[in-house]
Amino acid sequence: MEANNKSIAHLTLLSFCEEQYNSFIKKDFLFFCQDKKDYKNGYYNRFLETECGLLSLRIPRLRHTGYIPSFILPYKRQSLSFILEIIGLIREENFVFSRVKRLLQKIYGISLSDTHLRFLIKNYSEDVNTFFYKSLSKDYKYIMLDGTYIGKGNKCCLMSALGIDEDGNKEILTFRIAQTENLVSYREILTELVKRGLTDVKCIIADGFLGLDKIAKEVYKNALFGQCFLHYERAISRSENIFIEQEEKKAYINDLRRIVKSDLSFKESQTKLKAVLKKHSHLCELLNISYIKLEHLISFKIAPKKLWKTLYTTNPIELYHKHLKRNFKHKGHFKSRDNLLLFISSFCLKYCKT
Repeated sequence: MEANNKSIAHLTLLSFCEEQYNSFIKKDFLFFCQDKKDYKNGYYNRFLETECGLLSLRIPRLRHTGYIPSFILPYKRQSLSFILEIIGLIREENFVFSRVKRLLQKIYGISLSDTHLRFLIKNYSEDVNTFFYKSLSKDYKYIMLDGTYIGKGNKCCLMSALGIDEDGNKEILTFRIAQTENLVSYREILTELVKRGLTDVKCIIADGFLGLDKIAKEVYKNALFGQCFLHYERAISRSENIFIEQEEKKAYINDLRRIVKSDLSFKESQTKLKAVLKKHSHLCELLNISYIKLEHLISFKIAPKKLWKTLYTTNPIELYHKHLKRNFKHKGHFKSRDNLLLFISSFCLKYCKT
């Protein structure tokens, strides 16, 4: 009996759809025939939930004009942030789907089935645990750290860690969110990576955030610390000291650039740095520049040569932050911290796959 009712409903809807489609064409007959701006273009499949069950319908379509039967609502593309709001609503209502569906209908004017809600929970809610607790599949020898401010009015700081292996493969390993960029969060990031099995790290690269080199040395005692050359170059150029001429700064930066971008090995570059330090002793003394700080600029040279262009700056992780902020409208859209973590975790997993 139920099968008969389903087949009757299916045939009735198809015939109604064809009649409505034909009347739509006849209504604009001159438009179709004389101007030839549009014409029939086959069918497409749509599913419709009814009391008789799920029906599969073949809907006729036109090449340019959007014809949609009156009994079918058009597809509405939702952003990831909106989906996360729905998941947050599900959590607040203790996963009672009947309450969630009533609220969605009342607030947003949309109706979702229990199956759809379970799909959202299954595919998105596990992303946070998957991201933070998954074992690291590759042996990353190089870690890149960077922080960027996100949200409307830069309300919070996102600090991320990017792992790079000997073959140049990259992956976002973990992140922290805080009000400002701070050493405590960076210590948590590095400690977490050690607990997840990432112990044999050769070099940690960052943008020169004050005190980060000491934190890196405390957690990874055998790893070198590297500073982004472009950040160092900007810092020297912008430094204000009445006793240092601008030409002296340019000469100092040019000498460093020749060493950093040369094919010299790590040990050969160390010898060259000592010569630069001696040559520009006046500038280095006034700006409190030591040999240890200069050595941070060439730490990346312990890696294979094919990775030098990747490691001498923090551009790879800054590019990731740029893509994230492009997909991130404003923090105020998320009603809870959990939703914000879920959004960033989901983005990280997708970014790593691409």
